[in-house]
Amino acid sequence: MKNVEARCGKCDNVFITSEDTPSLFCINCQDESGIKVGDALSNFHPGIQHVLQYFKYKHLPKSLQIVSKPFCDLAYLTARGSSNPETTVALRKLLEAKDAAVRAVLSEESV
Repeated sequence: MKNVEARCGKCDNVFITSEDTPSLFCINCQDESGIKVGDALSNFHPGIQHVLQYFKYKHLPKSLQIVSKPFCDLAYLTARGSSNPETTVALRKLLEAKDAAVRAVLSEESV
């Protein structure tokens, strides 16, 4: 599976997408859930779907969206690249890292 550069259909930003299942919009122009247009969870293996749902970030305050967004990008890039048990392991570890990063920002905001 090859990744390619594409231009967003809404804002004209350049972003990376899969050549096999290209996205039409950049991460900033996604729907309200934070899931990329063209990347419906149903396109992935059920085990991968389960983990990907936790990378949604549009419901978070802006300060936490900034931290969460790169993890969402990487999660979808990883999920599009392969579908095997190691993909699920990688996504779970990425989710742990995202959760820790969000908690770190929350800790800073409460100080």
